[in-house]
Amino acid sequence: MARKYSKRDEYINSLFAHEDELLQDITSTQIDSEFNMQISPYEGKIIYLLLKMIGAKNVIEIGMLAGYSATWIAHALPHDGKLYSFERTMHAVEKYKRKIAGSAIAQRIEFIVGDAREKLAEFNTPVDAVFIDADKASYSQYFQEAKRLLKPGGLVIADNVFLFGHTYEEPSRQAKNVAIQSIKAFNQLVAQDPAFESVILPTSEGLLIARKI
Repeated sequence: MARKYSKRDEYINSLFAHEDELLQDITSTQIDSEFNMQISPYEGKIIYLLLKMIGAKNVIEIGMLAGYSATWIAHALPHDGKLYSFERTMHAVEKYKRKIAGSAIAQRIEFIVGDAREKLAEFNTPVDAVFIDADKASYSQYFQEAKRLLKPGGLVIADNVFLFGHTYEEPSRQAKNVAIQSIKAFNQLVAQDPAFESVILPTSEGLLIARKI
């Protein structure tokens, strides 16, 4: 089923978050597929602008799926920038590689396939930002790895921190209890970490932004 947006979201998307052909292609081919999960266009634009504002050159993405957020991130990077996209399945990577073949962003993305918890522990390149949109039970672990890898002034950006309203006790749909407790713990962890300044932007699913001091 195609993702539906509120009138408010549609208004923001129409004014500020125009999708290029690649983004439109990713969206159109996700309908009724296992890849029908992604950030909204305006959330992509928010991430794009945040990366532009800090002059990000090297970025980690945890959870690529169909490549929608990866495309927004890669567009924000300079021609010699690099997005390290951690994705669990080669199937998703190969599917996205075919879409971006020959595009301006293809050379800016390095794919790291496997369990992100294990792969991140082996990763040692300092980065300007980390975007988290993967398995909810591992968000706190991802945050600790991001903290290790981020340069001062770098950003952690995490999607789905409202988890369908469960984190503030107004659920709109079901979620597994382990995911609910994990996201609540993650939000608390980030909020209380003295090494970061943080806030949640009240998008439909909540977009957490944390700046490493």
